[in-house]
Amino acid sequence: MDLLLLMKNSRLNQYRRCLKKYRQKDIRMSGTSKRQAMLHSVARVKPVYSYPEKLGGKIKQIIRVLEKAKLNTELSYGFLYSIDETCIPHNKNRVIGNIPFDYSRVIDGSICQYREKCKKVRNAVSERNLTLLKAIEDYLDRICTQLENDKKLNECEKRAAIGRLKSMKESEAQTLEDAIQRILFWNQIFWQCGHTLNGLGRLDKLFARFPLTDTSGQSLSHFLEILHRYYNFKSSVILGDTGQIIILGGTGEDGTYFVNEYTYVIMECLKKLKLPDPKILLRVSRNMPDKLLRLAADYIAEGTGSPLLSNDDVVIPALKEFGYLDSDACNYGVSACWEPLSIGNSLEQNNLTGVEFGQVLVSMIDDGRFKECKTFEDVLKLYLEKLDGHIKSILSHLDGIVWEQAPLFTLFWQDCLEKGLDITEGGAKYNNYGILSAGISSAVDSLLNIRHYVFEQKLLDLDGLCDILHKNYEGASEFQQLFIQRSDGFGSGSDEAIDLTVRIMDETQKRISSYRNRFGGRVKFGLSSQGYVTSGKKTGATADGRKNGDPFATHISRSDNGSPIEIMRFAGKLCYAGGRANGNVVDVMLQSSLVKEEKDRFLDYLKASIQAGFFQAQFNVLSYQQLVDAKAHPDRYPNLIVRVWGFSAYFRDVPEEYQDVLIRRAKECEGI
Repeated sequence: MDLLLLMKNSRLNQYRRCLKKYRQKDIRMSGTSKRQAMLHSVARVKPVYSYPEKLGGKIKQIIRVLEKAKLNTELSYGFLYSIDETCIPHNKNRVIGNIPFDYSRVIDGSICQYREKCKKVRNAVSERNLTLLKAIEDYLDRICTQLENDKKLNECEKRAAIGRLKSMKESEAQTLEDAIQRILFWNQIFWQCGHTLNGLGRLDKLFARFPLTDTSGQSLSHFLEILHRYYNFKSSVILGDTGQIIILGGTGEDGTYFVNEYTYVIMECLKKLKLPDPKILLRVSRNMPDKLLRLAADYIAEGTGSPLLSNDDVVIPALKEFGYLDSDACNYGVSACWEPLSIGNSLEQNNLTGVEFGQVLVSMIDDGRFKECKTFEDVLKLYLEKLDGHIKSILSHLDGIVWEQAPLFTLFWQDCLEKGLDITEGGAKYNNYGILSAGISSAVDSLLNIRHYVFEQKLLDLDGLCDILHKNYEGASEFQQLFIQRSDGFGSGSDEAIDLTVRIMDETQKRISSYRNRFGGRVKFGLSSQGYVTSGKKTGATADGRKNGDPFATHISRSDNGSPIEIMRFAGKLCYAGGRANGNVVDVMLQSSLVKEEKDRFLDYLKASIQAGFFQAQFNVLSYQQLVDAKAHPDRYPNLIVRVWGFSAYFRDVPEEYQDVLIRRAKECEGI
């Protein structure tokens, strides 16, 4: 056993694992084969390994990363932003990420002020914080020295950049440009040190203290362009999946809606830039100004998949019911895609695994007891029994997660300092976990078809249904079409569909409600997941007409991409309270011609949808013919952007199976 552990943690094996991870990023580069990517990675990557805890552990690794990382002192619009893509910290365990850093803590204060704060608290965390702050100051000094010595730089720009960087040591930010440089500096540190999917928080609220000037819009545009750099390096599984979400707008504790000039300027800047990243999550409400919702509608009509809308009227009460304080619920941000959390207070790892509602259905059908069911209630009882076992295995998986220490997050999490605990040891204020889900529409529609065609109309029996599904609808196309063509399934106004969906959600909630992780945190789930393709690949045929290996429907959507009005009404009738509040995105496909030509109707649709009570919503505004042509001739559409999962990406970079899902849905949307 000791020998196996030694082999697992050997430098050679760690290096191999780093190369494999880095190669996956290189393979996504256009025209790069697996062999080329391997050679490319071997030549470039320089893993930095962690040390035993007695030698300083994670802190020493971070210090070495900051010392080894090469600096690019070429200023972009007067700002410095440098990430050495080849300097990769190696981690043995799961790494904290997927959460926004609270940048107010570096904009409203200085390194010196925070050092004094740490000195007042004498514990292991405060000592580590002091060591880490010294390392960051040394890194800052190295940057300033290299800038000083770079004779190619414009002297005026150089002096301004050095001044902004040095001011971080002693004072709070004085201007918008100071704040931008601080965000860029700390953002590059998090990426450099291996923390990925870094959200940007509520930037309009963060910048509110700085008066807008004639140059503010230009500075913000430059800021957003700079954040778009290292696009490939920052992307997780698919190009564009960077987690760089900007939160705008939002309802406060007193019920009033927060909006300021920065809300509009930031959205206008990204609308003009037409970049897939960074992306916007706009917090919406019945109380929001028409002017802001109209701007959001215009932005959505551009077809970049942004902004995602998060309905404060539903999300905030759900977070409060789950256990967040009112102030934290009203100040919520999100993880890399859509999962709500408390900014600057949370461990909140919200994308740990998923409930596979579709796979549970197949497991039920494969159980010998399924054919013996006498009533639909017997079938539903068996499904819920299988769901119970599935959820137990998920919770067991959560218990087995080991976290890599995260001094950078611990540094500015106030509760960690007061408790003397790393964020990965339960030091945060909120220590909840989050899980996703896939296949809910297939499960609901399949169960409804079983009730309708087996027990009510008696068109076939359970034995015959099993035979059809195991043969993947071969020779039974009439039943496949019958199952597909139901108009009263998931996403419709059918009371049966709504009641069954609510029951499955309630049963899932009951099974996770008593769970507590090792830190005392709870777990919440949501009806959204990036796994609608990957989960479908490993799931057999289902009784909604879906064949073995086919994708599941995207998030909360109709499998036939039905009425956008009906799906919003359906979503508004679901319960998202408490443990169901981990992101529930209605995914809507719309014809670009209709949205652009009938903007007033689209605006009315958005207003009605907010009032109907959806949790969150995102939109793809696309043309079927354009997508087909773009797949065949990607060079003709280098800037075509689509919405995937909870992020936007260039269509040419999206894997073929996701392109096919978008094409199929666009075709259904246009009734072709």
